[in-house]
Amino acid sequence: MTHSGLKRRMGLGKLRVRGEKSVFNVVLLKVTGWNIFRAAAAKVRKAKRAIQAETIASTGALMSLFALFGPVAIGQGSRPWLRPTWRI
Repeated sequence: MTHSGLKRRMGLGKLRVRGEKSVFNVVLLKVTGWNIFRAAAAKVRKAKRAIQAETIASTGALMSLFALFGPVAIGQGSRPWLRPTWRI
């Protein structure tokens, strides 16, 4: 947790209360809100990484075809004698 983020996004730079108990309660609630915000952001990042990993895993078979046959696998290539007569 960075203090600048708390000051900037949660408004801890200037509190609108006075007294030790009130300041403690406000800071406690703001830090709790910040922790919830960061947990939600972490969950979003984790979901994005899972989607990326899933995409990479699903295209792994296609990439192995490209590695094996090169661009000929999709009907285009630099070797015309290997190019199929039909086009996709």
